Amino acid sequence: MTQTTVRVQIQQRISTDSEWSSANPVLLLGEVGHNSTNKKYKLGDGSTQWNSLDYAGGGADTATWLTENDATVSTSYTLTKNGFSVGPIAVNSGITITINAQQTLVLL
Repeated sequence: MTQTTVRVQIQQRISTDSEWSSANPVLLLGEVGHNSTNKKYKLGDGSTQWNSLDYAGGGADTATWLTENDATVSTSYTLTKNGFSVGPIAVNSGITITINAQQTLVLL
């Protein structure tokens, strides 16, 4: 069988923080979106809008031993896996956090 080498260069989607927030796209499953403002990236799951995705890391200020979370929940959220958060945590008025019977949310 003949082997063929194909040389390619791939560029991921890149925008500023305000451009991502304004457009709020749904990234394809495994698609990378790079935030040029804070030098971090998010990985798409094919169904969650940008503003609801967590950063995957990779920014210059990312520590491998530390996970940060926001102190205020400002958008409704449905837990799809088990999760935890470190508080204090405030939930804005009108916001719903849905935890299905199969999932557990631990607040520390």
